[in-house]
Parts: sequence; structure tokens; C-alpha cells
Amino acid sequence: MAGKSLKKWLYITLSVFAGVFVSLCFLLWLMLQDEPIVSASSHEQLKQADSLAPLRSQLRAAYKSRERDQQLKVTDDQLNSILGTMQRANGDFRGQATVGNEYTVVGLSYQLPSFFMNQFVNVQMRVKEGPGIDIEELQVGDLSLPGNSMMKFVAWVFDVYTDELVAADSIKSVTRVDFNKQDIIVSLKPVGSLIRRLRVLGDQNDDTDKELVARVSYYLAYLEDNKLPALRRSLSTSEYVKILFTEVAKQSSSRLPEKENEAAILALAIFDGSPRFAQFVGKVQPRPNVYARPNNPMTLRNRRDLHLHFIFSAALEVLSNNGLTFAIGELKELVDSSANGSGFSFVDLAADMAGAKMARMLLDPAQARAMQLKLQKVNSEDDFFPSINGLPEGLTKDQFENQYEHVESAAYKQRLGDIQSRINALY
Repeated sequence: MAGKSLKKWLYITLSVFAGVFVSLCFLLWLMLQDEPIVSASSHEQLKQADSLAPLRSQLRAAYKSRERDQQLKVTDDQLNSILGTMQRANGDFRGQATVGNEYTVVGLSYQLPSFFMNQFVNVQMRVKEGPGIDIEELQVGDLSLPGNSMMKFVAWVFDVYTDELVAADSIKSVTRVDFNKQDIIVSLKPVGSLIRRLRVLGDQNDDTDKELVARVSYYLAYLEDNKLPALRRSLSTSEYVKILFTEVAKQSSSRLPEKENEAAILALAIFDGSPRFAQFVGKVQPRPNVYARPNNPMTLRNRRDLHLHFIFSAALEVLSNNGLTFAIGELKELVDSSANGSGFSFVDLAADMAGAKMARMLLDPAQARAMQLKLQKVNSEDDFFPSINGLPEGLTKDQFENQYEHVESAAYKQRLGDIQSRINALY
């Protein structure tokens, strides 16, 4: 009897597992499709990237008014420019939004790896005008889902994971969504307390890499203790690179070089880039309530902006990936081509690309040690920063389009290839 009972329960257990497996396979089959539902090209979407300049100003003003009710207006062009940037960062992704008078339809496509036979996950949602956020329709492949219920479920999972109600409260902070021709108007409650809770949540994150915090803090203290005396002129980034990586090379004799390089890049970005980079690492300042910083600002080619482009891109490479770093830098230049911007600059883009390239090599275990030895011996900027001679800058939107058309044109790619060749020649 006992043997029969055991066989019965084994049969039931296997049947349940088989049923679950078949159900999951069926759901996966419904979700995957052979073709993307989005055909938009990133270069067409990014033609209107200059429209993001007013959105940037609007977000800054919104942050200052975070203790009051307010409205944010996002245009069709702005939303699609952001989606185009995401596609530039990851070529497997595509997105497009169509804003109507009563509805906005957002389509997203993502191509899976060859293991899934290059199938696509297609998501389409239809957002209805009215109180709060109303996802009237949600389609994942051939699978129809209740949009609002799925939104609440995702928020619940996030809040359970973080042990906070920030996701649910973020949804509740949207009091109304309206559509007016090609504009999305989002009405918000005061979000000051929500922002403060998000900051606290970040500070309390248990996933903080304590070893990284310790190493960044160490190198930040080292830079502070060894900073060059105050002068009437700015200092080349090369001087601090040499000081920093001389110490990094010493420390790596008993530690992983790529990990030390990671900490050093972030320390340099915090030291003379922006102390806000510390928010992505943890509490790294050597002294409480005091920012470690040099006596004189650093420059590259006697320009402060090139140092910032260079070090920001290096830090972003540590925190993200190559595609995202380049896409952000490129988007910034396209936004600057607006009427009130400084113009599209291939010089700035060269600094972005150089910073990202240096970071990638420093983070590569096969090259990390050799890069340390190279950087501790730098004699000038020419050892790690490319020549900027002949690179156009200050281009308006019309000038950029007349000369390069768009970011997928042969002329644009040729210019990027020239910059990359200059950088590659350094290593």
C-alpha cells in the first residue's frame, strides 16, 4: 500500500510539473513573434532631438517646484527622441509612440538572442486620457493582458522587494493624463516627499558593494592628500591621472587590477567631475560633509568642458555599458544643436569616446595591468587623449543636417571612424 501511495504522489507531482512546463512554453509561444511591430529607425527619431532642450529646462523647473501641484508637457517628438536614443544604446531594442487626441499608443520591440532563434518580444500599450494612469490595452505578442492590473502588480513586486511603497505612490502621484494633438500633459501631486524617500531608499540599499565603496573612498582620500597646490591657472587632467595611477599600480600588486581601476575612475569623476557620482557608489567622501576636490579645476586641451566630457564618459562606462555611454553623449550633442544650444560638437564627442575607450581598457582584465603602467608614465595629454585638430563643432541643426544628414549616414560614420582611429592610435 505504501508503495502504491508513493507512486501515486510521484505521478501527481510529475503531472503538475509537466502541466506547469507546458503552460509556460505555451505562454512563451504566445509572447514571441517572428517580426518586430516597430519599424522606426533611430536616426529618423533623433532628427528632433533638439526638441529635448525645453524638456530639460522644464524638468529642472519641476524639481524646484516639487512641493507644489504641477504639470509636465512631453511632446511626441521628445518621447520618440528618447526612444531613439535607447535604440542607439541597444540595437536590439526599438520603440515608437503615437500621441492622439484621446489616446497614446506605445510600441516596443526587443530582439532576443540567437538561442531564441532571434524572435521578438513585442509590447503594445494604449494609454487613455483621464484621471491617473489608465492603460486601457496591453498586448505582449499575441497575449492580451489587463493593463492597469499588470501595472499595479509590477509596482507591488517592486515595493515588496524594496520594502517601501515608492512604486505605488509614484503611480498615485499622477493625478491626470491629457493628450492634446501631439502633446502629453501629465498632472502631478507634490512629489517632494517621494523624491526624499527615493533618496533614502538608495542610501539604505543593502546591495551596495562595500568593497567598492572602501576602494573609491581610499582613492578619493589619496587624491585629496596629494592634490597639487593652488595656482592661477588650471591643471591638465594628465597630472592627476599620473598621480592617481601611480598609486593604483602599487595597490594592484595584491589586488585585482581591474577592480582597482574601476574604483580609481569613479574617484577621479567624484573628485573633479561631480560629487553626485558618489550617489551611485555610496558614502565615499573622506571627511563628513566636505567634498574632496582639487585646488584648481582640471582641463584637457586647455578646455574645462573636454575634461568633463572625458571623465563623465569614463565613469558612465563603469556604471553602465559602451552603447549607453555613446548614446548619451551623442544625444547631448544633438540637443545642443538647437537654436539656444552651443551646437553639435565632434570635439565633445571625441572626448566622450576617448573617456569610454580608456575606461573599457582599464576594466578589461587582460589589459588592466598594462593600462595602469601606461597611465602612471604619462608625460602629456597626448598619451591618452586624441588630437582634436580639424574636428567640427558649434554646428546648428541645419548645418549638421546639410553636412551629415543624420546619425546613420555614411558621412557621419566616416567622421566617427576618423575620431576612433585617432583614439586607437594612442593604445
